[in-house]
Amino acid sequence: MALENSMKNEPNYSRYSKEELEQALESIDKEKFPERVKSILKEIKLIDKREKVYEIYSSSKTKAIDFITLSRFPGLDKFSLAICLWFIFFPVPYGILLFVLLLLPFIGIILNGLDKPSISTLVNFRSGGKIDVADFIDLPALAIFIRILFDYTIDTYSAIFTTGSILLILIFGLLIFTHKFKITEPIPNKLLVYLMIIGNLTLYSYSSVVAINCTYDYSDYIEYSTTAIDKHIYRGKKHTSYFVTVKPWGHHREIEDIRITSSQYFKIQPGDLIQINYHEGLLGIKWFGVAN
Repeated sequence: MALENSMKNEPNYSRYSKEELEQALESIDKEKFPERVKSILKEIKLIDKREKVYEIYSSSKTKAIDFITLSRFPGLDKFSLAICLWFIFFPVPYGILLFVLLLLPFIGIILNGLDKPSISTLVNFRSGGKIDVADFIDLPALAIFIRILFDYTIDTYSAIFTTGSILLILIFGLLIFTHKFKITEPIPNKLLVYLMIIGNLTLYSYSSVVAINCTYDYSDYIEYSTTAIDKHIYRGKKHTSYFVTVKPWGHHREIEDIRITSSQYFKIQPGDLIQINYHEGLLGIKWFGVAN
């Protein structure tokens, strides 16, 4: 068989069927090639896991199942969750945590794609038929997006599209290079899998360029002075946002609300003179914020 003929050199076991792997396992010298035996058994186990997922989702999409991931590095998902929670709720040291989150999707895609598997291995299957993208992709995208909403106010959005598109093309190129983009496995909702992967990578790319642009922008900024007219709090279901209403400043010719921190909210009073720092941005995406 094909696998037996290729055993002189270490083969890519992911290219062979379960039957071929089992036949190779019967004929291989287990004492002479213990590492090959271990690799073959690992691949058979992964195939069994996939078959279990496909069987469950083909028979009943609503049947409750335990969490199943086809990722070959599930530990990376757990690490991603820990870093993302840290970054969202206590972002110190901010720059270092952001750097780690920026690398996680690239590292995860590379590690998961060492044997060039299908992109279906980047999808998790959860109870009740729910599907989501591997945590080392969707969690960094969500964490970075949440933080930039709270931490930065963007003034020019056109530059985000340009630089964000470049990053999106790079990570899609990496994905196509390391994975088989066509899903041949019998997975229901294949279109949804594609859309979710594309959507999460898009959110990651555009959020990341904003975070890089603002966090690592150490250039000089322009100081503008204006007067606080009012302040108010927006209380959502999961978060609270603080705003100050200010008079026109710089090229901003109308009264507007600017997001501030909770500590700034309790310091600033209507009528106070406040300073707004206007930044050019590392990547040319202009942004601003109220000085502490």
